[in-house]
Amino acid sequence: MDFIRPSFPDTGICGTFRARAAEFGFILRYPKGKEAVTGIGWEPWHFRYVGIPFAREIADRVLTLEEYLL
Repeated sequence: MDFIRPSFPDTGICGTFRARAAEFGFILRYPKGKEAVTGIGWEPWHFRYVGIPFAREIADRVLTLEEYLL
């Protein structure tokens, strides 16, 4: 197990969490393709709790936290 960059696949329980994260108030903090916005490379394991209404809006609009806060 890599503690710095853990595996977080799109299948199994990880995939289920990823698909339903916003329902529980979580967003993917550093999504793929948004490196220019966040300044950080893609981290498929890095989720942040922002609250259910905010997570749903961010996910629905396909935003990063930085884009949402602007």
